[in-house]
Amino acid sequence: QQELVWLLRDDVVRNRVLPDEATLREWYMRDQPLTRVRTSHLLLRVADDASEGEIGSKRQLAESLHQRIQAGEPFAELAREYSEDPSSAPAGGDRGWVPRGRLLPELEAIVFDLQIGEISEVIRTTFGFHVITVTDRDVPDFEYAREGYEEDLIRDGIAAVEESYVDSVSTAADIRIAPGSVDLVRRSAFSPRLARLGTAERSAVLASFSGGALTYGEWADFVIKGGPNTQSGFAGSDSANVAALLRRLAMNEVLSNAAIRAGHELSEHVSDSIRAAALSDLRIAALSAGFRADTTGDPYYVVAGVDRAFDMMLVRSRSARPLDRVSPALKRNGPTVLVHPYRYRQVMERLAELRAAAAMPGGGRSSPPEQEPGSGS
Repeated sequence: QQELVWLLRDDVVRNRVLPDEATLREWYMRDQPLTRVRTSHLLLRVADDASEGEIGSKRQLAESLHQRIQAGEPFAELAREYSEDPSSAPAGGDRGWVPRGRLLPELEAIVFDLQIGEISEVIRTTFGFHVITVTDRDVPDFEYAREGYEEDLIRDGIAAVEESYVDSVSTAADIRIAPGSVDLVRRSAFSPRLARLGTAERSAVLASFSGGALTYGEWADFVIKGGPNTQSGFAGSDSANVAALLRRLAMNEVLSNAAIRAGHELSEHVSDSIRAAALSDLRIAALSAGFRADTTGDPYYVVAGVDRAFDMMLVRSRSARPLDRVSPALKRNGPTVLVHPYRYRQVMERLAELRAAAAMPGGGRSSPPEQEPGSGS
């Protein structure tokens, strides 16, 4: 679901943020986001604790130097003689190439508006008084910069577009939290019964929306998967926050449905990645639960393991509830999983065959009780 929502988001954001070709080119030439300039810099420093007289004296000198540069004196010679920027003064004020975003905010707009050879006015910053000139300018071609420019537009506009789109979808979906749902999830967030809900309980509606609903079973699956941190959020004392969490879960359902209606589907690569991650989680869970790992895919290995467990626990046992011991026996002796997607079905089918045989006259086995095998089998 989340992958589908991301596909929908990318589609919506790209379509709503990016203009047509002509407008995109016009914006690029207006903003020139990848432009870089080569500057020369003359700085007269002002100490943080400078008196008004000292500040005035520095300003007067900066204005005088600015006038001399405008009158034609070489910028480089004056920078070497007067600039108090140790990194650029020896080079005649040259500071090399500077891309957007590297200068102080007070300097950024002014410097990038200068044409080659143009001299700035005297600029005051926290460092002191500056006079700057642009000696060269580089503006990458639109075709070269287009891909990066598009991505920057999407990144900058994504929050506003997402919020607007989600608000519109949410309004249309008319999400409503069912009465009592907040109290229910707060009480049961840490309940061990969440993993054993009956069919009627699982189908109970926590939140409804146009075209569907968020059920108690879907919520239970989510919090079990999320673990203690997720459970703590739903068990919180703030009812408004818990209601917001339920609304967010319902909204995810709404968005995934919208993605499907819009024709989005997962690529084979993404589906394989999700499946591989799920199988890895299952393998870790099986090993943590005490199951042995094996690498064989032979279905007869499964049958033999079930038969051994059935013989040990159902034929020789005199317990009133011998099936209770099948799961532990299969863990120790049975066909445990590396993970093989068909083995659970094979185990259950073989158990059903053996139980049927044991119940027949002359079957040679003790009759099993009427209950179904536990889910661990």
